[in-house]
Amino acid sequence: MNKWDSKRIAFISILIAMSISFVIIGTRIAAISSIPAFKLSLAGLPIKIIGFIFGPIIGFVIGFTTDIISFVFIPTFYYPLYSVALGISGMLPGVFALVYNYFYKILSKSNTLRKLNNEKVFSLYKIKLAISKNNYKQEEKEKEKYEKLLKKIDKIALWENEKKLLNFGLISSSIFLLAILASLIITITFIPQDVIDNSFEGIFKLISHKSIFIVVISLGVGLCICLVVFTRFKMKPENYLTFVPIVVFIICTEFINIPIIAYADYKSLKISFVASAVSSLATSFIKIWFNTVIISFAIRIVMPLITKKTFNGYE
Repeated sequence: MNKWDSKRIAFISILIAMSISFVIIGTRIAAISSIPAFKLSLAGLPIKIIGFIFGPIIGFVIGFTTDIISFVFIPTFYYPLYSVALGISGMLPGVFALVYNYFYKILSKSNTLRKLNNEKVFSLYKIKLAISKNNYKQEEKEKEKYEKLLKKIDKIALWENEKKLLNFGLISSSIFLLAILASLIITITFIPQDVIDNSFEGIFKLISHKSIFIVVISLGVGLCICLVVFTRFKMKPENYLTFVPIVVFIICTEFINIPIIAYADYKSLKISFVASAVSSLATSFIKIWFNTVIISFAIRIVMPLITKKTFNGYE
């Protein structure tokens, strides 16, 4: 975001107010919402939107301060790491937006054609150089390369959409999700079974066995990968390019914040760190799917109102 105006400042103010309102209304409707983990989930939705649109620095600062402001209105449990967790919820969306937009620009059709046209000019130079030296063998070799280059340029010029960008989104998000799954399976494997048993109550006891827990987590990640693959071919290309980083940052934010919130729970609520982390992990994919649906629709509505739209992102 290079240019600040009253409209953008107004949108940030509205989203901050929404974040605090979600917490206040949530605690009035259900007392359980005053528990930090639930409170952060409610407040995090608008904060993630702010970070994705306005960048990681603004996202972190607003997330951090919003948690402190919400504590003033709802003075329940507090520990500084809760504010850090909400700050991270605003920062990571901005980081992933910047990273994906950077690669989108590099891999875009226009940038690819520009590079190939530069190669074409250089290839013509090498052909002329070979002719001037009467090097017929080198001349034929360079002409063959030149013809292949022309065919490649013509092929890319006929692209109806940004294939490179779409494939990059699909492959990068799938690799990221598989890496997340592998790290989760390794982590769960090292957690003692009795600790997992003590972390679940009620209906969640059904998944308390370590093997079943791993299967459930694997299904959650697998469904996210299926979603990314399915939308690659069903969603409009420009919408898909925005959707992919949303899925990635939501999942990354959720799993990075789990140990942070668990430690804060341990310090403020005197809850076992591992028990808090395991119980949060069990419900993580419910929050991930809910966040994905809400944030995807919200960003599609908000971004065109405050930014200049381009095919592969927003300026």
